This record gives sequence, structure tokens and C-alpha cells, in this order.
Amino acid sequence: MPADPLSIRDAWSKIPSPGGTETEFERFTGKRMERILAIVVALGSAVLGAQALIGAVNSLSRADVVHIVMLVVVFVPLAAMLVACLVGRGVRTFSGAFAVVYVLALAAWPTVVDPADKSAGDQPWIFFLVNVGVVAAMLAFPLWLQFAWAAGMPLVYGYVRLVQGEFSREFWVTTAFDVSFTLILGVVMISLGWMFRSVAAGVDEARAQAVSSYSTAAAARRRRGRACGDVGVDARQCAGRAHRRRAGRGRPRERARGGDGARGSHPPREHGGGRRAGGER
Repeated sequence: MPADPLSIRDAWSKIPSPGGTETEFERFTGKRMERILAIVVALGSAVLGAQALIGAVNSLSRADVVHIVMLVVVFVPLAAMLVACLVGRGVRTFSGAFAVVYVLALAAWPTVVDPADKSAGDQPWIFFLVNVGVVAAMLAFPLWLQFAWAAGMPLVYGYVRLVQGEFSREFWVTTAFDVSFTLILGVVMISLGWMFRSVAAGVDEARAQAVSSYSTAAAARRRRGRACGDVGVDARQCAGRAHRRRAGRGRPRERARGGDGARGSHPPREHGGGRRAGGER
């Protein structure tokens, strides 16, 4: 069944132009990559958050208001970030909020920790959230700020740990190991996120160029089709006029030939009246 020309024309008119393509189509792979990163961050942060929460609860020897406030300030934004990453709404907002709140909580750690706690062998519960703050920055901040967070967070943690231990030798050794580990891991995670986003951006750019080339070619094809249609109509009209002119010129000749043939088919009569008359005689 042949397609309706109106439906075909309507379908062609709905193809997006090169300059009018929405970011929904241009950044399809980038958005999918952001969604994947958010889900991966949510799963990993949930594991580290649970480990930190267990350590925080076990470290509460008494109902200290300061420690409880610290727990609420840290874990409520963390829970909001996890929910936002899983749902896919407000990821940048809640991730950025947790990254900032965690830095403030980490800076205030020496005033919250028990002064009698001088154990350098066991990491405090806030240590397990250092790289969670880094990946939160990866989801919320631009690239330069992500690397700043990845380099700054371990250094802030190391400083507050040294302050807690009054810069003793035991704290220097254990803190140096913790800082180096979190620093390398944070830089690796930021680098992986940047690499995945770059690959997705390259795919989206290639798709946008392909759509632009296709749209340009389709527009040129439509213009050529209209031009060829107009030329075809003109050619048919010219051919019809020429045919009519040839037909009009041929009719007088046919009439003339027809008259000559009629005259030639009846030979002129000879004056044989006298001959017949003589014979009769």
C-alpha cells in the first residue's frame, strides 16, 4: 500500500535540524554514564557508611551530646545523598552538601574526639568516609574541584589525626599510611570518573555529528527532489507543447496529401464521345 505523501512530509518535518537538537538527544550517553556513576557511588558509599556507623556506635561510651550531633550532621546528609543517587534526583545538590558538611565535620574532629583516646593503631570511624567525600565531590563539582577534594581531604584527615595524637611518632606512622592510601584511591576514582565521562562525551559528539550530517543530507535531498520534480514537470510540459506543435503542423500536410490522392485515384476522362459515336455509327 503506497504511503500517503502528507504523512511522509509530516515525518520529514519532525526530523530535528542540526542546530535544534535538544541536549536530551545530544547527551544521551553522558546522562547514562552519570546515572551509572551515581548508582556505583551509592552502593560503595552505603558499604563504607555502614562500616563507619557501626564504628561510631561502638565508640560511644556515653551519651555525649557532641558526638550525637556529629553523627547526625555526618550521617543525615550521607543518607540523603544515597537516596538521591539511587532515585536519580538531586544528585548534585545532595552530593555537594555532603562533601561540604563532611569537610567541616572532619575539621572539627579534634574538638569532638575524646582527649584521653591516644590510640594510634585503630582508625576512627570518620576515616572510612574520607573517600566517600571524594566521590561525592566527583558527582557534584567540576573537574578541578574534584581533584582539589581528592588531594585535600586526606591531608585534612592527616592533620586532625596528628592534632589528636599531639604529633607523636606513632600517629605519624599510621597517619602517613592512611593519608597515602586515601590520596591514591581518591585520585584514581576521580581519574576513572573523568575517563568514563570523556568517553561518553566523545560518543555523544560523534552521534551529534552523525545526526547533523544526516539532517544536512536529508535537507539537500529534499531540495534536489523538489528541483527534479519541477524540472520534470517543465520537461513534460515542453514535450507536450512540442508534440502538439508537431501534430498541428502535420495536419495540413495530411490534408494536402489526402486531396492529391483523391485526385490521382480518379483519372481524367478522355473525350471519347466521338469515338463512341463513331463506333455506334
